[in-house]
Amino acid sequence: MGIRLLLGRGVEWRDTSNSPKVAVVNEAFANHFLDGQDPVGHRFNFEKFDGVYEIVGLVQDAKYAKLRNSVLPTVYLPVSQVPFPLDDVHFEVRAAADPLSLIPSVRRVVRELDSNLPLSEVKTQTEQIAETLVQERLFARLSSFFGGLAVLLACIGLYGLMGYIVTRQTGEIGMRSALGAERLDIFAMVMRKVLVLVALGVCVGVPAALAATRLISSYLFG
Repeated sequence: MGIRLLLGRGVEWRDTSNSPKVAVVNEAFANHFLDGQDPVGHRFNFEKFDGVYEIVGLVQDAKYAKLRNSVLPTVYLPVSQVPFPLDDVHFEVRAAADPLSLIPSVRRVVRELDSNLPLSEVKTQTEQIAETLVQERLFARLSSFFGGLAVLLACIGLYGLMGYIVTRQTGEIGMRSALGAERLDIFAMVMRKVLVLVALGVCVGVPAALAATRLISSYLFG
């Protein structure tokens, strides 16, 4: 799964039903049950099940269900040493090519191993992640839409403001033109007043945007 090993070792092929029972735990397990101590060498057992497991490794926390959920204490066991019946099993198949192209081959291999073994919910990790991010992506699209709408309304408002300023100063503009003022000078006069208002808007808008960014980032993860 690509989970980084921090201490000890991981689960290996030599960990069989006839070998000593071993387990690998995550950081959340060590912090919750062992107060952050080095868990390697500690032993534990499952309630209502026989057998004592020795912790042989510590791995980095990882999320399996939803990215927004907190990481729970997790124990990794060799499949042959699991003390309770497994209702369902999830397998990961690594592929260098397009993973979707390998689905028929995976189904064929499973069918050869056990024709009665059902294989369902075959999906890529990209699809799994996408399913957990539906709400966030919808929020991002809506934010982009309303952000673009706000920019459009701001442009329309700026255009209306320029028209209002020109209308109010029609007399002054006519007088300056009669006195020989160039078009560029008149344009600069109008734009100066517009830019002052724009600068005020930027001074208010930028801090508000930064505050909104921090608020939104608090809802994200990673």
